[in-house]
Amino acid sequence: MLGYLGWAYGLSDRKAEAQKVLDELRKRAKQEDVQSVVFLWAYTGLDENDQFFKWLQKAYEERSTDLPWSKIEPTWDRFRSDPRFTALLKKMGLEQ
Repeated sequence: MLGYLGWAYGLSDRKAEAQKVLDELRKRAKQEDVQSVVFLWAYTGLDENDQFFKWLQKAYEERSTDLPWSKIEPTWDRFRSDPRFTALLKKMGLEQ
């Protein structure tokens, strides 16, 4: 749920709170398994596209079960025009 909380904070222009969530996720990742998709969601609400794509790639490498929804996930609409997004959809066989 922390990833979604970070997303909501970022989307609400509460960047400091979103950053605190990311800090907490990094801390937890040192002690336990935190899936990349959790970071991905946290970055979805922020204006850090490079970080979004970094974690999207990691989630792909982990074979995240969230990624088959990438083609229709409405919260990711702003990333669709980026060639990196299109390339990942192609890798997954979901090209637009």
